[in-house]
Amino acid sequence: ASDTFGFLKIFAYSDRKGSIKYNEQLSQKRAEEVYSYLTKHFKFDTTKVYVTWLGEEIDGAYDLHFPAAHVQQRCVDIIIIFQKPSD
Repeated sequence: ASDTFGFLKIFAYSDRKGSIKYNEQLSQKRAEEVYSYLTKHFKFDTTKVYVTWLGEEIDGAYDLHFPAAHVQQRCVDIIIIFQKPSD
C-alpha cells in the first residue's frame, strides 16, 4: 500500500488570561508538546509538518455553536492532509 500522508499542520492557541507574552509562550509550549507526542507515537515524514502558535489570537478560536458555549481558545488544531496514493 502506498503512503497517503500529505501534510500535517499544528496550530496552538491560548485564552486571554495572563499577559500577551505569557500566552504566546503557553501556546508555543502546547504546539511543541503536541508535535513531540505525535513524533514519539507515530511514524510520518517530519519534513511535511507545519507547527505554529498563535497566542490569544481570537480569529482562530473555536465557537462551539450553541447558546451556552463560550469561545474556546485553550486548544490545539491538528490538520492532516492526505494525498491520493500513487499506483
